[in-house]
Amino acid sequence: MAVAKVRKVRTLIHRSEVEQLLISLQDRAILHIEFEEQTLPPGELDQIRIRLEQVISELEEGEKKSFLASVLPEKVPIRYEDLRGIVASVNLDQVLNEYLMVRKKRDELENRKKTIEEDIAVLSPWGSVVFDPTYWRKTSYLLVIPVQFPNPQALETALANLGDREIGISVVNRDVKIQCFAVGLKSKEDEIRFWLSEWGGEVVELPVEGSARDRLIELKRELNGVEVELGRVEEKIQTFKSLIDKLRISYDAIAIDRDRIQVQESIPKTSYISIITGWIKEKDVPVFEEIVNQTATGIIEYLPFDDKDRPPVALENRSIFKPFELIVNLYSPPNPKEVDPAPLISLFFLFFFGLCITDAMYGIILAILAFIGLKKMRAGRELLWILFGGGLMTIIPGAATGGWFGNLFEMLPFKFLNDFRNRLMLFDPMENPMPFFYFALLVGYIQVMFGIVVEAYDSFRNRDYATGFFNNITWIIFLNSLPLLIILKSYRPIIGLVAIVNACLILVFTRRGGVSIIDQILFFLLFFILSLKVVRGPLTIPIKIPAILLLCPLVGIGIRFRSAKRMMKKIAWGLYGLYNGTVSFISAVISYVRLMALGMVTAGIAMVINTVIGMVSGIPIAGIIIGLLIFIGGTIFNIAINTLGGFIHTMRLQYVEFFQRFYVGGGRRFEPFGYNTKFYELRR
Repeated sequence: MAVAKVRKVRTLIHRSEVEQLLISLQDRAILHIEFEEQTLPPGELDQIRIRLEQVISELEEGEKKSFLASVLPEKVPIRYEDLRGIVASVNLDQVLNEYLMVRKKRDELENRKKTIEEDIAVLSPWGSVVFDPTYWRKTSYLLVIPVQFPNPQALETALANLGDREIGISVVNRDVKIQCFAVGLKSKEDEIRFWLSEWGGEVVELPVEGSARDRLIELKRELNGVEVELGRVEEKIQTFKSLIDKLRISYDAIAIDRDRIQVQESIPKTSYISIITGWIKEKDVPVFEEIVNQTATGIIEYLPFDDKDRPPVALENRSIFKPFELIVNLYSPPNPKEVDPAPLISLFFLFFFGLCITDAMYGIILAILAFIGLKKMRAGRELLWILFGGGLMTIIPGAATGGWFGNLFEMLPFKFLNDFRNRLMLFDPMENPMPFFYFALLVGYIQVMFGIVVEAYDSFRNRDYATGFFNNITWIIFLNSLPLLIILKSYRPIIGLVAIVNACLILVFTRRGGVSIIDQILFFLLFFILSLKVVRGPLTIPIKIPAILLLCPLVGIGIRFRSAKRMMKKIAWGLYGLYNGTVSFISAVISYVRLMALGMVTAGIAMVINTVIGMVSGIPIAGIIIGLLIFIGGTIFNIAINTLGGFIHTMRLQYVEFFQRFYVGGGRRFEPFGYNTKFYELRR
């Protein structure tokens, strides 16, 4: 539950030294700097960064990446000194200008190639034409129109409907479409074009003057030259791809310098002094003081918190709980007065995730895959650790419910596998789902109740004793009394009395402010005595309640009638709180039944896969191959879909059912000023 203690600090330093101080702070990444972010006018670094980002993006096209690398991109480690040395060895402006010139040349060649290919595509069907069709446009009497019909039937239909029209058709090509020339008198051009369009003829505008055959030869020769030139340009671009690592390093170096310049420009300053205000973890104070003391003019002030301050929240957990900070941060960081929920959800999250999958072999496979990812990758390690732990935890409910690739061990002809399964199996949820149902309710009850306990602890820790007792302890006792009334019948009088007391406390003391404690006590006595008279018989409580006892609180309420009117509004809130809290608790517990539903879905899909395999296994030779393919594909699908579903629904239970019992969130993440890079991870 480690929310790190932070201190508010202010540093005053001469403006001539502020850049060097920021360089040192950026290297150590220990100070969360408070400054008013402003939109700085784009400078030279911004312009270079934008150009560089575009170039890197283009050079990355077609770059082969593994599946894991594409899903969880990771940063390559590099020392700061090496980064600066590589940046110094690259004439970045020259490289960018040369690349942009080569890319412009490539774009021009590609556009020209596309145009030539389009012309060739149009002219190819007319390649046998050795005369210039456009010559006839210049004559006074004769008209020659290039036209194509979609198929031979269309041409035959058109000729059949030619009638007495003076139109001649000369076929040039009979490939897919029918290319031909329509010849007629120029004075009847409109009639000819109408007839052609009426019967499916499409007039073609040839993109050249002269012989189509000669022009095709020229275009193919030109296309060959363009492709050769384009090949040379592509070779030049490949040489730039060899520089992509240096370009990425340069991009990160520019990002580092730009962040520092932004902070330097945005912090308050006078003519001579710059003021850096921020937050630092208490454990990092000695390092911070050492950095500032290395300057000649730096002065440190530790400031007290005021009501307007919103300290950033830094989570510090042991390595076993560290991955679950990912779950917390996806929701919202805690505020500084709250406990860190990452350790609290760790065991619950893994166990609930395992219940959602409920297949031991699936858990083993998932754990192995996550372990391989942890060995090979530096990115996404929090998620991989959660999947690894969740995979191992899945083995327990999987073995308890007999889930080993569904019911595969039961279907295989190896008796020892089925014996092994039966020895570990406690119940079969497909035949008797009620134990699974009750268990899901039990774990839900435990977690929701644990959330109320955490809220009580948090209230006492922050010295809000009234909230801790009246809004938490009373609920813990009251809610636990309800099932105990059913289970422990011999202790029903004592448990019933405890339940009545706490119900009345919840009813009267909910939203305590604004009403005198005397009025609250009077109403508590009134409701307690009334409740006791009503339920003492059914609960066999051995206490006699004389009606005259009601006079004491009633007389007090009558005497304080004027102030008691405000108490009535409070009672209305108390009734609502008692009803809503009880219903909310019950609905939250029932919500955990989704764990059973998801676990049985996984088992059901696995059983369907096994059944289909059994159906095809009788096919000679091919049945084995088909069955193996179905098994591999079905298993991959089942693991993937239920891992995703299990993760999402387990996370939903934490956010909606568990967190609402004790967690508000809304804190600011502690984000120290450091190296915010995209491609490389800087190491000291």
